[in-house]
Amino acid sequence: MDSDVAIPRSIWGRENDGAPPESEIIFEWEFNHSVMPRSITRLTGEARVNDAFCEMLGYTRDDLGDETTWHGLTHPDDLAETQRQMDELLAGQREESHFEKRFLRKDGTVINAEVHSSLRRDATGSPLYFATTILDITERGRVDEQLRQSAEVYRAMFDSANVGMAQVGMDGTFMDVNQAQCDILGYTREELLGMRIADVTHPDSVAEDVARLDRMFAGEGQSTRIDKRYVRKDGTSVWADLSTVMVHKADGSPDYLVSVIQDITGKKQAETALRASEAELREAQRIARVGSWTWDIKADRFDWSDEMFNLFGLEKTMLPSSLAEVMMDAIHPDDREKAEQARQYLAERRKPITPLEYRVFWADRSVHTLWAEAGDLLLDVDGEPALLMGTVQDVTERKRAEQELSEERELSAAKLARSFASMIQVVSQLIEARDPYTSGHQRRVSELAVLIAKRTGMLESQIEDIRIAALIHDAGKISVPAEILSKPGKLSPIEFELIKGHSNAGYQIVAAAHLEGPTAEIVYQHHERCDGTGYPRGLKGDELLPESKVLMVADVVEAMMSHRPYRPGLGAEAALGEIEAGAGQRYDTDVVAACRGCFREGGFEFSE
Repeated sequence: MDSDVAIPRSIWGRENDGAPPESEIIFEWEFNHSVMPRSITRLTGEARVNDAFCEMLGYTRDDLGDETTWHGLTHPDDLAETQRQMDELLAGQREESHFEKRFLRKDGTVINAEVHSSLRRDATGSPLYFATTILDITERGRVDEQLRQSAEVYRAMFDSANVGMAQVGMDGTFMDVNQAQCDILGYTREELLGMRIADVTHPDSVAEDVARLDRMFAGEGQSTRIDKRYVRKDGTSVWADLSTVMVHKADGSPDYLVSVIQDITGKKQAETALRASEAELREAQRIARVGSWTWDIKADRFDWSDEMFNLFGLEKTMLPSSLAEVMMDAIHPDDREKAEQARQYLAERRKPITPLEYRVFWADRSVHTLWAEAGDLLLDVDGEPALLMGTVQDVTERKRAEQELSEERELSAAKLARSFASMIQVVSQLIEARDPYTSGHQRRVSELAVLIAKRTGMLESQIEDIRIAALIHDAGKISVPAEILSKPGKLSPIEFELIKGHSNAGYQIVAAAHLEGPTAEIVYQHHERCDGTGYPRGLKGDELLPESKVLMVADVVEAMMSHRPYRPGLGAEAALGEIEAGAGQRYDTDVVAACRGCFREGGFEFSE
């Protein structure tokens, strides 16, 4: 075995009294029986140290002389346990020992290691030396801690979600439920954990539910979303928007289901009410609130029925020759262009006008919404457009009902999106699922933020806080409707206020997980600015954490360089130009310089 390809982080002991190959020995311990039979005194002169051992602890072969002992290489807090393990081997209480301990590197830093040791004896049974293998598990400890924190975040999201969430076994038994699920179904958590999905499913929804699960089991999809009826404990029924995801075991077989339910009983009632209203409206169109009009295209003159005047809020004294002008004046300014375009299209293309919705102002400045439709275009003897007739209906009340229903749907969708996205994000971290946008953005911001923090000379603990905060800094965006996040163009003030709310939402989520350190506050501040122009609290200067000043710059640079639904990526120079323009004002000067150095001196590039 070549020493250059020896197994890293491992220590090999001699199997016999012969001289071992160089690659098979790191060290061995001889016993000085004249001093104390059970004490470990020194490395023997024959001891050999391979490259893996030197690399692991930062020593050279010359560093490890006759005076080197376990005590000098072992963390003080682990000396007693190390001695105990060796004493038991010496006493013959066990043939080998396996335990975890900490080693001290030459530079004083600490590594965690997994130790496997055995005692070699001579033919008389007297101890000769310990043969030991060591595995550096420092990184594994970090991964375990990250998994623990991810599990805590998931638990906090699961328990605090304002929509019902449940884990369901493949036999239909509830394995876990949150409080919102209990509230929707009217049972306590203890009661639900002893029940099956069939016990709370309305009879009218059983067939569809079974068919849905059969399709999932058949591999036709790993997630479903349907409207479903449940039966509450008090016997009443409740409609819910049900989303289900199948979680698999490592071997690919189904393990359990994760479901999210949102109470949509109110939405269903509103839809029923809307359908009834539309039926009544269709009947009412025959007898009232429907105006008729005729357009003499060549003369450009409109003739209106009496009801048309009422629909436009006008007196019936208007002359027919001025009706076109009056109509355009009454139409809402934002709708005039499309109304005029429709008329011009009709005249030029000789095609009937398509249904058109527009708003009109009455004399009292109230706004009414009208729906206009036209019949077939009549031509004159020369085949030129001559006459067009149509109807106009006042749909203001219907639009108001649609708007109310739309707002309720948007609110329900936003709540569901926040909780469902939270569940997907955390579960995906645990079972290696994917969230292309959120995961990629936060991971890339974390990469850059860590490098910036290192360049500014921050402590390791601060760098770790920044790394963790960056990975979850946009968790609060689960509270923002997806259509706003991906909306092209400028956001409305209300939409922007919703976007701004994600900092506070993220803080609440992370704070609920009780992570150590300032992680929650860093997430809270990542959209603040050093001059107080940021949000949500307008903090500035020393009110901001140093870690937050790093995260805000990394977030801006990554966002500008990355593609978005509403624009392509702007590139590194544009992003650096933005933060350089704000250096000393919106952004910390040292942080901007460090970020610039990452790209222009360090050649930094985001990973895929």
